[in-house]
Amino acid sequence: MKEHLKEEETFAPKAIREAGITEQENGECIGKLMQAGGILGLHTELPGVLIWTKHWGTDEYYESFLKEVPPPMIALANDIFIPNLKNKFHAQRDAPTMTEKPEWTEVPFDPSMLPPPPPQE
Repeated sequence: MKEHLKEEETFAPKAIREAGITEQENGECIGKLMQAGGILGLHTELPGVLIWTKHWGTDEYYESFLKEVPPPMIALANDIFIPNLKNKFHAQRDAPTMTEKPEWTEVPFDPSMLPPPPPQE
């Protein structure tokens, strides 16, 4: 998998540059994709993306990747989404193979914690 991610780290930036897409345009696209998933998408997808990007990528790649994620989303991921992934969703995933009933805890999430949507153009 590291080889696959290494290929993406070298191929994707080059392809984006060759297509004439600026870093700002790329960041805006990433932001739109994250917003399109809504709360459910953020809660279920963002933790895994952050965890595995850090695990598979280089430190430099991970740091540049984090710059594209809005700070409020990183805070939600670190404070709520990643703990829920580890404490609840992994336990639910592993429950069928466990000999004892798992106990899980969920950090409550209030949607009012999200930043307001960007203005419509």
